[in-house]
Amino acid sequence: MSTLNTKVKTPPIYLDLTHLQQISEGDTAFECEILLIYLREVPEIVRQTQQALKGRDYLEAANLIHVLKSKIRVVGLKQAWRLADFIEINLRKKTNLNQLGSKIEIFFKIIRKSIFLVNKELLKSTK
Repeated sequence: MSTLNTKVKTPPIYLDLTHLQQISEGDTAFECEILLIYLREVPEIVRQTQQALKGRDYLEAANLIHVLKSKIRVVGLKQAWRLADFIEINLRKKTNLNQLGSKIEIFFKIIRKSIFLVNKELLKSTK
């Protein structure tokens, strides 16, 4: 299962911070803290997931994808959530493993773009 194919196209990527804004009840400091946590934790979880996949530890990779789902939901990354759900289920069942390589690559591309967008959002909120 290779996740190094650079020809895989990703869908348009955007954040929907409506949920975060609702739970923050207008507290922008809280929103910034949540976004900072996202920036701090997500890259490490992605790294651990990639390591688990390289080691063919599909259960651990599924568990890490599950953790990522809660993080991406908070920033409204709907494009990645459905994909993460598909990946997690198939890793747990060890099914469709031959199709997962491209899906995982798309997922990680979306996550990388989300990190850029979260950084951009934080810069916007500090102005």
